Amino acid sequence: MKQSIEVKRKNINCIIPVHPLQENRELSLSAKGLLCLLLSFANGWEIRMSDIIGRSKNGRDSTRSAVKELIKAGYMEQIYIRENGKLIGSKYVVRDEAIPR
Repeated sequence: MKQSIEVKRKNINCIIPVHPLQENRELSLSAKGLLCLLLSFANGWEIRMSDIIGRSKNGRDSTRSAVKELIKAGYMEQIYIRENGKLIGSKYVVRDEAIPR
């Protein structure tokens, strides 16, 4: 199944948002680091989950756990892609501001 991550930022510079890093105590350091890595890519950039996993020594499960934290906090969302009613993949969208849940 195809999985990709798309970056959607309001700022085009690599400005790291302060709130999720300094104020949000609900996010682990792994989730905060992943958010920083993802936001370092250009707006609209798409990258595969396997590429993200390959960029650190954290394994697949650790990276997926960080993704789940970011989804729960509203910084990422997962969109399922269907074709003719059949699930063919998913896409994660990461933002520099959390979407209220």
